[in-house]
Amino acid sequence: DVQTRVTDVVLGKEKPVEESDPEYEKLKQYIFELEEHLAEAQKQAFLLVKKHKAFSDFGIKAEIYSYKLQNEADNVLMNFEEPLKDYVRAVQSIKATMADRANAFSQQCELTETAKLKEINL
Repeated sequence: DVQTRVTDVVLGKEKPVEESDPEYEKLKQYIFELEEHLAEAQKQAFLLVKKHKAFSDFGIKAEIYSYKLQNEADNVLMNFEEPLKDYVRAVQSIKATMADRANAFSQQCELTETAKLKEINL
């Protein structure tokens, strides 16, 4: 009877009779293949979005580290390099003073020698 056949078809016990039109079969095959391709495209899109988010997170972290490194560089400049520059200037000033002292000592020695020679010649 018809009701039993419909019940069997619904429950999967019996395959329903399908159209056998070649155009319909081509379209049906195309739809099944399209579904597979769309599922793969969706999977690849998901992976692409996931990778973009990872790169975005990496970019954000890189920017944060860059900012921290810039702050550290500024701290090194102010707390290390600038004082070293001051020390170098101080040492250069001391060296210049020592050179001036050496020149003054040389002049004093020359003047002393000149005075001794003048005493001898007198």
